[in-house]
Amino acid sequence: MELLTNLGKFVKTNQQGCLCCVGGFFLCLTFSLDYSYANLNTYVTSYMRRNGHNPNLQYKDFAILFATKQIIQGLFMFIGGLLSLKLGVRRSIILGCCILCAGYSLTYFTIDSVFPLVVLSVGGSHGLGFIFVYAIAIGTAQKWFPENMKGLMGSIVVSGYGFGSLVWIPAETAFVNPKNVEPAAPECLLNITDGVECEEISEKYFTDPDLLEKVPYSFLLLGGIIGAMSIVGIALTREPPVEDQKEKKNTSAPSLSPVQVLKTKIFYLIWFGFFAISFGQGLLVNWQKTFGLTLVSSDRYHSNIGIITSLCNGTARIFWGLMYDKLGFKPCMLIIGITSTIIIPALPLLTLLEQDSLTVKLLWGLLMVILYLTFPGVFALAAAVCHSAFGPAYYSANFGLLFTTTFVYNSILIIFTQVPILFDTLGYTGMFLLSGGAGVIGVGITACIPKNIKLQASIE
Repeated sequence: MELLTNLGKFVKTNQQGCLCCVGGFFLCLTFSLDYSYANLNTYVTSYMRRNGHNPNLQYKDFAILFATKQIIQGLFMFIGGLLSLKLGVRRSIILGCCILCAGYSLTYFTIDSVFPLVVLSVGGSHGLGFIFVYAIAIGTAQKWFPENMKGLMGSIVVSGYGFGSLVWIPAETAFVNPKNVEPAAPECLLNITDGVECEEISEKYFTDPDLLEKVPYSFLLLGGIIGAMSIVGIALTREPPVEDQKEKKNTSAPSLSPVQVLKTKIFYLIWFGFFAISFGQGLLVNWQKTFGLTLVSSDRYHSNIGIITSLCNGTARIFWGLMYDKLGFKPCMLIIGITSTIIIPALPLLTLLEQDSLTVKLLWGLLMVILYLTFPGVFALAAAVCHSAFGPAYYSANFGLLFTTTFVYNSILIIFTQVPILFDTLGYTGMFLLSGGAGVIGVGITACIPKNIKLQASIE
């Protein structure tokens, strides 16, 4: 309560900083489309299987699109951070938003071609635009606030990424599938006379002509929403006056350059812990809906679950940012890591229950809520600890170094999904167990991190 009272007083004296925080929130909301990738996967894959160019496309192939976005942001976010120092905040953000808007709009055309073109227009544009916006928006908002509030205010900006499914999943589902048409296994269409039951085949695709006809137009809708939200975010995001920045620079501790950061032990401990725990999240996000459809066949049910988990996702980022200011990085990361490590590997046990039963619906929903109240917090923690450990001057570039984790774990993801013998052998159960193993490693590494991470300790 005391924190909220102090926050209220500070808002009155720092209105421009709060507006910048709102602008950053909208920018993260704009770029949060990857939290609807599981939803888009079912529509895009179903459509492209029937467009004459991709008859053998499967849900697992969509992992390439997700991984492309993550690999680009992981490889080039560091470079985007350095370029932002030359371009300036406003120009960097405008460039990133334009790339994203153009890519999604062009998918109206690429979706009628081969899948690699969709990978470039969706995943490529998303990853490339991301490197010019995400860290820049967080770092710019944090510049307006004192040290003891940077974790909370940065997490409010990052929460926009978590709340994204509230915008994207309902928009996609309402436009493409307003009648809640259920997917059907393609074998059903070929074996009707043999009495094949659709429910006995796990991999189901949408085949309704009216539904599939809307899929290309959905990307024009998404492009328009991206453009409108980008304008709001760009208009509100700006740096503090030069005089204020110089004053803070003179009174604050020195910052570490990217070269200095790479020479510190703490960077590698944070990096490996962040990587291992985030790996499990990447597996879940990619297969959440396709695995969920094997448990509950209703598309509307999964859309509603997506809305609920989106609320949890955004709320979790704010909550864990607040907890960072109270408890520090290590305790928060351990709680998140242990929770994810226990629950994700246990998800395949739900296949033992009756499909579409009330029990499986309740358990799936409950476990998704718990997961989305915990693991999204790693991004709020990463945003805060990067500032605390390495300073503000090179924040975007140093944050980019930390985000190279996404390049590594998505490269692994591509291998496991695209090498047929690996994915066919592991299946959903093996993939979720793999995430549990990674979580154990992440928790062990995080346990080695000092409880209090300070810039002075990093310099030593």
